[in-house]
Amino acid sequence: RRPWASLGIGLAVLTLTPLAALFLALAVIGIPLALTLVWLYLGALLLGVLTAAFYLGDVVLRPIARTRWPSRGARIAALALVVLALALVRFVPIAGPLVLLLVLVFGVGAWILRLTRSYLGLADEEGAR
Repeated sequence: RRPWASLGIGLAVLTLTPLAALFLALAVIGIPLALTLVWLYLGALLLGVLTAAFYLGDVVLRPIARTRWPSRGARIAALALVVLALALVRFVPIAGPLVLLLVLVFGVGAWILRLTRSYLGLADEEGAR
């Protein structure tokens, strides 16, 4: 819902987290925390791509869905279609990796924004599904 905030937060998380882990690893006492941060970073990468794929799947479904909330099966099919499209896009020489990077950045940013809103107890803009 807020693409520029997602972009900014995604860029910040993707660039600053490895730097923070590196600085923590320089101090011997910070190594366990750095390793934990690296594992959380890898999880955020996965969840970011899945978040963006779910959103893109909903964008694909929006024009063809007859109801406001498509069925779970339709959403899963749209997600599979988007994942397949992203897998094919990566083979495009220059634009493919850039598209995947943008998907990752926006997805991580959106996921962090949603996680923050849930933690703070703020209402969802669109309501619960």
